[in-house]
Amino acid sequence: MSVLHAALLWLWKTLPIPRWGRWAILWLGNTKFLVGVVGVVFDDRECVLLLRHTYRHHHPWSLPGGWIAGSERLELGLARELREETGMAIAIGEIIHVRSGYHRPQVDVYYLCEYRGGQFRANAEIAEARFCALDALPKDMLSAQGPILEQALRLRQARRERERAQEANGGGAF
Repeated sequence: MSVLHAALLWLWKTLPIPRWGRWAILWLGNTKFLVGVVGVVFDDRECVLLLRHTYRHHHPWSLPGGWIAGSERLELGLARELREETGMAIAIGEIIHVRSGYHRPQVDVYYLCEYRGGQFRANAEIAEARFCALDALPKDMLSAQGPILEQALRLRQARRERERAQEANGGGAF
């Protein structure tokens, strides 16, 4: 531990800094991150929902999602983004992947989701929506999302197998 770090820690423990003051010091002294949420949305044929964005020219196709606003809960932010981008009914499941290490301070949280119905409505941000089999993904899709899709499909299939086994044993889905 550096001398400066030790001195700051001693001040932190010793001085009567109110909670709001400590929070302000932490806020000012730490890097701010963009927090993104991404939905890996499967239909009942195990095809994944991809969106063609109007503002992305090199890789217009990607999974639906967006940025979290302020103190918004992650799953509520994803629900808002999915509603705004697609107009579809989508159930949000568990977190399946967290990605960081971008060239900017950013963290993306991926959720496994299920399509429940509804029709896509094009808007200023999204020109097209398409359910794609994993072996028929668009060539101009963000390449980093491919391995995440494979992982998501494996997790989805494993969960469905557990649910079927539990139903066969009279326990119902969990």
